[in-house]
Amino acid sequence: MRARIFTIRAFLLLVLAIASGCAQADVVIAKAEQTIEKAREVRAEEFAPDYYRQAVDRLAEAKRYQQSNNAAALENAEKALDAAQRAYELAAVHFELAQTREELERTKEEARKKLDALTKELLKLRADRDRLEAAARQAEKERDALRADLEKQSRLLADLKSEKESLGRELDSLNNQIATLSEAREKLQSDRESLRKELEKRTKELEELAARGDSLAKQVAELAAHRASLEKALAEKDREVSKMKAAADSLRKEIATREEALAKERRALEDLQKQREEAEGLLESLRKQSEEERAALEKQLREFETAKKRSEEALLAAKQELKRHEEELAKAKKENEKLMRDLSGLQNEQVRLREESDRITLTFVDKILFESGKAEIQPEGKEALKKVAEILKQYPDRIVQVAGHTDTVPITSARFPSNWDLSVARAVTVLRFLLESEPDLNPRRFIAAGFGEYRPVATNQTEAGRRENRRVEIVILKGKFVIE
Repeated sequence: MRARIFTIRAFLLLVLAIASGCAQADVVIAKAEQTIEKAREVRAEEFAPDYYRQAVDRLAEAKRYQQSNNAAALENAEKALDAAQRAYELAAVHFELAQTREELERTKEEARKKLDALTKELLKLRADRDRLEAAARQAEKERDALRADLEKQSRLLADLKSEKESLGRELDSLNNQIATLSEAREKLQSDRESLRKELEKRTKELEELAARGDSLAKQVAELAAHRASLEKALAEKDREVSKMKAAADSLRKEIATREEALAKERRALEDLQKQREEAEGLLESLRKQSEEERAALEKQLREFETAKKRSEEALLAAKQELKRHEEELAKAKKENEKLMRDLSGLQNEQVRLREESDRITLTFVDKILFESGKAEIQPEGKEALKKVAEILKQYPDRIVQVAGHTDTVPITSARFPSNWDLSVARAVTVLRFLLESEPDLNPRRFIAAGFGEYRPVATNQTEAGRRENRRVEIVILKGKFVIE
């Protein structure tokens, strides 16, 4: 359907170009140049090379015919514009898809980097937490060990205190004994006078008492030495107790310091726990956000894949259409070659054949068709035109234009007020004769045009040049056109 629309539009533009001249061809060429520039901006050379090359080639053909053949220029410009538009549309889809893919990759890479950074930070926080927990466990072990040591020292101190009390009681007992012995000694000394009187009487008793006193003195000396030993031992015990008290105070201070450090570490651990909870919350939030973004990106990717699939389908359809056109062009080329062979038999001094990129032109010059100033076909011209009609009958899909041309010599006739009227009349006469010669020819495929003296092919300053300009051209377009 699109091909039909394009062919109808090309046909209408061709008719308008023939009727209106070269202004429209210039406009279409300018539009084609703008569209090709737009296609180049979206990298049509890469994404739609066939259409782009076709547009550039057609535009070059249009510019080549711009000054000499406006109909050919307009037709090539239209084809260039259509090919450039297709190249732009196809390349724009691929260009946008490529940009979207690049943006999607950049977004994925940024999300991946952000997730990796958060994962590293979480691992670092976990390592700090594990290190602090290990330090806390070590501190608790050291605290328990210090407490056990303190309890042991406390028990030892209690034992020393108990031993000190026992030694004190023993010392008090010895002091009491010494006091008792001192009182007894004083009593003996006070009774010495009375004992002396009874010395003789009680010599034996005194000797016994003296011996007893020596024994008691010896016991007192032993008790005094034992007391000194006990006091020395007690002093050592007191020093040990003082050292233990100092050690216990130092242990208490160290325990207090350790407990304070442990409290700080616990607070730090609590802070880290809070930071960990916040980090886990943030990570969870980022995970949700990443999942949402990932879902959105996957949705966009699916949409782009769908668009890509549609574009690929459209591209495949376009390629199939292009292949069909190429096949048709190949077939048309063969037909054109055959048509050239068929028409080449008509060539002589007054009938000339010329092939161009999009048309074949059969030119009748001088007086083979018409006498000067008249529009009735000569018998020799009728024979030649019958052969042309027979050949055109074999190519029913071709558009045929019959164009009349004159020189610049003014015509003086009541029937033809100007050379233009004469050229139109001659073109219509030839066209009617062709259709009457072969009734199977479709009149809808024929065009009659008169150009008067306004499209010369030679100078009008000489008789030979004017003879070349007085001509009728039968233009057979190479492409096939569908007319409904």
